[in-house]
Amino acid sequence: MPMIINRAVFKELLINFLLSLFFFSFVILMDKFLRIAKLSMGKGISPMDILMIFLYLQPSLLILIIPMSLLVAILITYGRMTTDSEIVALKASGMDFFKMVKPVMAFSLMCLIITLFLSLYLFPKANYNLRLYITDMLSKKIALSLEEDSFNTAFKGMVVFVKEVDNDGRFKDIFIYDERQRNEKKIIVAKEGRIKPDIERGIVELDLTNGAVHIPGEKGFSSGSFSDYKLALRLDSQPIPSKKAAEMGIGEIIKRAGHLPKSERYPLMVDLNKRFSIPFACIVFALLGPPLSLMAGKTGRLGGFSISFLILLFYYIVMIFGENLSKAGRLNPVVAAWGANLIFGFIAIYLFLRASKERPIFMKGLTKRSRIFWGIIGRP
Repeated sequence: MPMIINRAVFKELLINFLLSLFFFSFVILMDKFLRIAKLSMGKGISPMDILMIFLYLQPSLLILIIPMSLLVAILITYGRMTTDSEIVALKASGMDFFKMVKPVMAFSLMCLIITLFLSLYLFPKANYNLRLYITDMLSKKIALSLEEDSFNTAFKGMVVFVKEVDNDGRFKDIFIYDERQRNEKKIIVAKEGRIKPDIERGIVELDLTNGAVHIPGEKGFSSGSFSDYKLALRLDSQPIPSKKAAEMGIGEIIKRAGHLPKSERYPLMVDLNKRFSIPFACIVFALLGPPLSLMAGKTGRLGGFSISFLILLFYYIVMIFGENLSKAGRLNPVVAAWGANLIFGFIAIYLFLRASKERPIFMKGLTKRSRIFWGIIGRP
């Protein structure tokens, strides 16, 4: 009998989790979709490019969404069971609190493993591949923007003239006027050139061969010839992507942090600790959810949904506040990343133990007020 009940609760948790996951994903992705669509409008970015960008963004979104969806699923599931008096029936049949929350613990462990895999493995790889994709996309876009036998002003601070473009994408008879540095304007001419993305630096280069650089000055031109010359390019108003901590694995972050001063090391260490602290929020929410459902009484699904939003709001406020303090050098990175888990973890353990012993969660004087509070939240 307990096995059948656990399977039924686990199934309901899974359904509510997937619905919550879809809801949060839809809300967050719609916001990002509108931003990307606005930026890409009229700039030659295809729908397939936008789709690929969204796919690469999925791991970073799921790391945050999975713990959120888990908490919502727990509160909705156990809130519904409390409303339908199923919790009372289970207690009457001899099932204690620890047995009732077994499906939650199993489900949260599954979420923890998935989120750790995303955070430690897929998250940096997806961000790194996103940078490579954007770099490749920019290189193709730049190559297409260079039309032969015409002056191109698509590049910030530069005018580029290409006499001929062959079938291999190689440019011939190139003239460039570079005024990106106002104190040192350049005129560059070259016989040939080719667009090459620099993956490590995250930029696109125009690799020129057999040419010369002319720099005008007060006393005339100073000139120099070259056999190979690399010129970094970017489209007007298009930022050059650069490698960040989010693209590095655990080993890379530790190695880089070891060579940086304290002010620059702290942000890296916060990012490192968040790779672990956010997944472990699944365990915190698994301990917090069931007793909160009992506290909420018969507020139902709407009450559980409302309570979960309040908890998530305060949780992420604490986390972001600690992260900002650490980046300013005022708080240890470990405390900043794990602070929200520690605070809510202590609350969760206290509530969990009180609920397991069937004792009032609050002191007697606060019990009535707490019921009124949960009743207000759960009202339609």
